[in-house]
Amino acid sequence: MATCPILDGCYTQGKTVDEALENIKEAIALCLEDLKEDEIPDTNSIFIGQVVV
Repeated sequence: MATCPILDGCYTQGKTVDEALENIKEAIALCLEDLKEDEIPDTNSIFIGQVVV
């Protein structure tokens, strides 16, 4: 499962990690299409990282 927490309801899944990543790119694009310009969240203070357990 892949999600974009900054965009409410923006999530997807895939049979593989690569497929889920491709799907979330498409889901993000679709979610952004539905937002007005002033509704797009500010992402300047977002930390992006990966944790391996």
